[in-house]
Amino acid sequence: MNYLLIDTGNSFSKFVFYTSQQYSVVTRCETSALVDSIIRFNPNQPDTLTKIILVSVVDDNTTRKLLADLNTAFATEVIQVKTAATAYGVSCGYQNPALLGADRWVALVAAFNLLQPGAKQPLMVIDCGTVLTVDMLDKEGQHLGGWMMPSSKLMRQCLSSESAAIKHGLEQEGHAQAKNNSARTGQSTLQCIELGGQLAETGFIEQCIRQGRDICGESLRIIVSGGGAENIIGMLSMPVEHKPDLVVKGLALFIE
Repeated sequence: MNYLLIDTGNSFSKFVFYTSQQYSVVTRCETSALVDSIIRFNPNQPDTLTKIILVSVVDDNTTRKLLADLNTAFATEVIQVKTAATAYGVSCGYQNPALLGADRWVALVAAFNLLQPGAKQPLMVIDCGTVLTVDMLDKEGQHLGGWMMPSSKLMRQCLSSESAAIKHGLEQEGHAQAKNNSARTGQSTLQCIELGGQLAETGFIEQCIRQGRDICGESLRIIVSGGGAENIIGMLSMPVEHKPDLVVKGLALFIE
């Protein structure tokens, strides 16, 4: 049996084909071009698909259209994973589970089941996407809640839209002075915003880790995932584990 697993994000999506516990290469593409990207990846694959499993954080109207487009393009059943009160040993900590983002839910279920089956260790799952989310599980799989903050991308968008002076400065600079990977302080408006956003993200994550260890103890296992993870991990002063495809691969748990 051949399955297509899709993690649909606000800006970018990931997809992977899954057969007999084997994954194809995980492919990242713009969400607006998702269906075309899947077809280009392997034009013959759609004819053999058993089922499509999808998790989405985009708005309901966009998700419904995407589900319809996938069904039309591949003529197979499309299942949308949604947050539940319990699944595969994990219990949601929200009073109303539907309010917990489905991608966060899949990440927690995947971390609990794929990374440490039966190990009985508390977990922190950090997802570095358009929004930075941090969630914790105790060693029994009980969701303890977490924290959220806007990513540096959203901070940059907010600053440029809310401050005329900053917007003007960015327009004048263009992208010529965009990045200097060795810089610790900004020498342009854009650099100042980007470096400030990185400090905010890393400071937030490190404070969450400290809080998490206060709550769960030093055995807390730290997992970092999401499209922006690589940029952040290098700046952290604390050791973490990078699992970039946690959500999309975790969807394999929801096949049945």
